[in-house]
Amino acid sequence: RPNHDEIDPLPAREGGERVGVGRGDRVAVLITPGADLVATVYACWRIGAVVVVVDAGLGVRGIRINVSPIHPKQEGLQAQMLPRVLRWDARCAELGWHLDFLLPGWLTDEMIPTFKKLKVDHSLAHMGMFLASQGPQQAGFQRLLDLLRFGDGKTWVKFTGTYRMATAPDFADARPMAQALLATQADRVIWGSDYPHLSFADKVGSVALFNLLKDWAPDAQTRQKIQIGRAHV
Repeated sequence: RPNHDEIDPLPAREGGERVGVGRGDRVAVLITPGADLVATVYACWRIGAVVVVVDAGLGVRGIRINVSPIHPKQEGLQAQMLPRVLRWDARCAELGWHLDFLLPGWLTDEMIPTFKKLKVDHSLAHMGMFLASQGPQQAGFQRLLDLLRFGDGKTWVKFTGTYRMATAPDFADARPMAQALLATQADRVIWGSDYPHLSFADKVGSVALFNLLKDWAPDAQTRQKIQIGRAHV
């Protein structure tokens, strides 16, 4: 067990700030238990970041960049995020990792030129968080389809969190969105339960969400690819 004299959070804090860790960020820490782990956790707390200590036995394959799906449109946020996104992209390229984005739809749209530049495979949660109530013809969603259609194959879209982007109780308006994605580039679609559903846990269940996929993708072979054929992503 490390003693007080072994723990110096200052170098870890300075290192975190250099790579772009800021107040309010969520930081996954994967360090062997010991003085370095304790120092890093304290350093993140001093910066004001939220720490998630990851069990090394679980394995880590990527980094999520998260902006609340209900974050209102904010002028300049995309430009503010860009340097950090590009730093994480370069670091993930070195490690062979993946980038995952959870962004509100308006920010997904603004980030599309950046997605075209990324070196690593990356995924967009919740169909990019384009609201299903606005339909697949909305301009930002059409730009996402163009990215899948004409891009370099590094962008993946996740069928997750349907309850966040579609209309309850049956989420029927998600169907044309999902089918537009499948018609454009079914080989770049991933399904996930998004369990434990956090603040929606009392309103939805994984089984009901799973059953939506059969309606969206009647072909069993397509569903097989979406569900279990993407383990490398």
